[in-house]
Amino acid sequence: MPGALKGIVRSGLEKGCLFLSMPEYISRLECLLGFRPFSGTLNIEVEEQLLEGFLKGIREEKIESFEKGGQVFGCLTVYRISFKGMKAAIIRPAKTGHPGNIAEIIAPVKLREAFAIKDGDAVEISAPEKESAKKKKVVG
Repeated sequence: MPGALKGIVRSGLEKGCLFLSMPEYISRLECLLGFRPFSGTLNIEVEEQLLEGFLKGIREEKIESFEKGGQVFGCLTVYRISFKGMKAAIIRPAKTGHPGNIAEIIAPVKLREAFAIKDGDAVEISAPEKESAKKKKVVG
């Protein structure tokens, strides 16, 4: 069971809003997750080994790469999570400038505003309940 993962909020590279404003990513994420993502990410710094262990316990889903205007936009690996009881997801772009210890969180709202979060705040993410229950059945 993946359980919960704690980390510290960090400023991002300001590229998430660019890609999450593209209709191609928006429509695919909305179809996959059941919500329209806010056009930006909340970046959480965690210990890389803990992040990898957490993600191994959650089913990964893929959004394939696509071409637009002669440029290839990379695929995304998506992991459904819960953030303060809200449906959310960790996205892992195939092309990223982030180190491996950064979890990029997307949600239907701007999480910084919705929960009064700022850089340096400690936060916790968790696997959605049904994902955890599914893993329990497989393991136990």
